[in-house]
Amino acid sequence: PPLAPIEIAEIRADANGAEPAQEYVELWNRSDAALDLTGCRLSDRADSAGDVLPSPSFLPAHGRALVVADAFDPTDPADPTVAPGVPLFRIGTSIATAGLANTGEPLFLRDASGRRITEAPAVAAPGPGRCIARLAGRSRLPEPGEYGPAADGSCSPGLP
Repeated sequence: PPLAPIEIAEIRADANGAEPAQEYVELWNRSDAALDLTGCRLSDRADSAGDVLPSPSFLPAHGRALVVADAFDPTDPADPTVAPGVPLFRIGTSIATAGLANTGEPLFLRDASGRRITEAPAVAAPGPGRCIARLAGRSRLPEPGEYGPAADGSCSPGLP
């Protein structure tokens, strides 16, 4: 079957709040249909299966969801509040290997059968409370320069 049209839209590796609890990876469904991501995995290494998304993990059509640690607080006053109704996919004590590195690390999203859906390159966090975002392009495997500091420097969890 074809790969799901999903991209990694935003990454908060250096939260103002507690780390790694307040880190997140935002997924964006570019399709007109809701997608079930149950069994998909997020990893920080090309050779690692990574953390499995919980069951169920539905991503609405043109919607966004956050992959977060179990302790993530969407209303933590130290960080921007998550947009109402955005699904949270809780995957354990941290995202990837011991949380997201502030110095940057690649991320790989795979479907339940292990096929790579999309990836994001290693880009260093621009500072506490600031995010890395997909700035350009829509290819499944991004080209250099398609990710960088969010345009206004802030994080927008769950918002376009």
